[in-house]
Amino acid sequence: MLSTHLNGLDRRRTSASSSALILFSLLSCWSCAHSRSLKAEPCAALPKGHLEHLLQRQLSGYRIVTPKDLIPFHKAIWEREHPQSCPGLTRVDIDGDGKLDVGLNMIKGAGGLRLGLLILALRVNQGWSLRKLEQYEQNVPAVLWSDSDRTIIYDAYDGGDKLRFSHGALILVRYESWARAYGIVESDIKWIQLSN
Repeated sequence: MLSTHLNGLDRRRTSASSSALILFSLLSCWSCAHSRSLKAEPCAALPKGHLEHLLQRQLSGYRIVTPKDLIPFHKAIWEREHPQSCPGLTRVDIDGDGKLDVGLNMIKGAGGLRLGLLILALRVNQGWSLRKLEQYEQNVPAVLWSDSDRTIIYDAYDGGDKLRFSHGALILVRYESWARAYGIVESDIKWIQLSN
């Protein structure tokens, strides 16, 4: 009788262990799938709250450029050079306050000629301040990334000017056309034409 009772306990322990193992496996699978979905959507990483509301209020009709907006050739270049990144959203401390600012490459319209904007969202106290750095019209959107290396000296494409930004830089590029770098030099936002 005692051995029958102990066998029943062993079966319950085995059943509980199996249940725990199944639950752990399910949670692991969900966690992997969830992290893959987050990696698959780098353009969805816009900070929520004040910045999101500010953009909706001040830039109604504009949206962040995504890889889907790029033509296949440009999309292939982007994904090779900037895997798991968004061509319309980047973060860098551009003003040196120790807080990550947000660069936004936004477009309005679909197909044909589109209006594009480069926006710098600076952290200010508990909120954000928006600055329009560039407006462009293109049938194919530009791409945006950032560089936090303060040792880089950016050279103008024509051999003229050179700039070293005080902190991070935003790089806006229209593949096969032009490229510009934006950053802060002595507390002023400056830009330099890298190619044309």
